[in-house]
Amino acid sequence: MQELLRSLDDGVMDAEELVKFTSAYENGKLLKPEQPGAIIAGLALDGPKDLSGEYLNWEDERLASYKVKA
Repeated sequence: MQELLRSLDDGVMDAEELVKFTSAYENGKLLKPEQPGAIIAGLALDGPKDLSGEYLNWEDERLASYKVKA
């Protein structure tokens, strides 16, 4: 999916977001699919109720126990 997003023609994705996304790829900062996948699965199976409805950043320390090593 990441490769598809980087290959989109102008106008499909906001230009500023495309630059940010492409830059993240070029600098090796994109996550592997299993990284967010492990967090999503962990929260779905055993997530604490107090996180429900919150927007959480990948770097949020409350997600540390759900992360897999890169």
